[in-house]
This record gives sequence, C-alpha cells and structure tokens, in this order.
Amino acid sequence: MNLKLILKNLKKIILMVAGTASEKLGIKIGTEQELMMNISEMIIDTYMLESALLKTEKLTSKEGAIKNQERISMCIIFLHSTIDKFQKNGKEAIYALLEGDEQKILLLGLKRFTKVKPDNLKEHRRSIAKKLIEENLYCF
Repeated sequence: MNLKLILKNLKKIILMVAGTASEKLGIKIGTEQELMMNISEMIIDTYMLESALLKTEKLTSKEGAIKNQERISMCIIFLHSTIDKFQKNGKEAIYALLEGDEQKILLLGLKRFTKVKPDNLKEHRRSIAKKLIEENLYCF
C-alpha cells in the first residue's frame, strides 16, 4: 500500500470538490455551511492522517518496523476510517453541488481516488489490544 500516493489522492479529491464548489457557487460558497463543513472535515482528516503517517514513518526509520508494528497497525486502521469519512463527505458535497453527468463523473473520481487495499482490521486491532494488555498501560 503506497501511503504517499493515497495522501496525494486525498488532496486531489479536496481540490476537486472545493474547486467545483467555488466554480458553481462563486461568492455564495460562504453561505453553504453544510458544504463548507464537508470540505473542512476532508481537509482536517487529511492533515491528521498525514501527521500520523509521518510520525510513524519517522519512528519506523529510527527504531525499525518490528518495534513499531502496533503503530503501523494504528495508521492502517486510521487510514481506512479516514477513507470511509472521505467517501461520505465527498458524496454529500458532490450530491449538493451537481446533477446528471457531471455528478457521475465526480463520483467516479471520488471512487477512483479512495481505493485502498483491503486489510483485516480486526487483526490490527487485536495486535494493538495485545500490546496494551501486555504493557498494562498506554504505551504509545
């Protein structure tokens, strides 16, 4: 899973949705609170995901992947959660902005840019829980 490519694609989605909103609504974009909320949540989620990935990447390069396996699992879980939220917010924004063929094209773009490799999140959660139980404290 190329995480940098996924982040790049999430940023493309933000630009696609925000650009379309700006183009369609112009100055009235400020009055569309729900739409602005969808876009801002996408921006915030991208920032949080990028921060988590960079921190984990830094620790992994310093200490090794084996020692940071639970942190990697946390990032994978958070990535999948972020993708789900992105799809929800992106769809809501696109539904509010467009109709017909334009809507279909942007929805296809959203679907294409939010594709991630399926992962067994249950196993990732279990490995994190196992580490917490072993340490008997929050060790991250």
